[in-house]
Amino acid sequence: MVNRTVSADTLRQLLQRMDVISRELERVVMHEREAVNRFDGEALIELVEIRRNCHQELTTLEEQCRDLMRRAEVPDALSLEALIDLYLADEAPALQAIRRKLYERMVKLEMANQEQSIRLHAAYEVTSGVLQQMGVLEARNTYGPGGAL
Repeated sequence: MVNRTVSADTLRQLLQRMDVISRELERVVMHEREAVNRFDGEALIELVEIRRNCHQELTTLEEQCRDLMRRAEVPDALSLEALIDLYLADEAPALQAIRRKLYERMVKLEMANQEQSIRLHAAYEVTSGVLQQMGVLEARNTYGPGGAL
């Protein structure tokens, strides 16, 4: 039988903190987009640091959530959604709402991150091309001596 030490308050705090961090990541994506449009390398470097810190904190929070489930002896096959419904029924509607909003935010954030990755790569290619044409940066050879192929 499952040990009923799953705390609704602890889970709520974890989910709410994850939501705060995901909102911060949304702001980072927005500021990155602006920095890419301005070719502002310093701002991008600062934003990369903020992004890294946010991802580290999210990883820590996810591990704390897994630890909470392990301490409660919840079977590994059980999802967070099922855990809430089965073992925190009194708090289920509120916790499920927080969990769903967080999930939706994370899905949108992942899509924004993929788009941002394309923008960053394009900005890098444009900048490299301009610097190569100016002679400031050595042109990359794909074929021939020193080339990749």
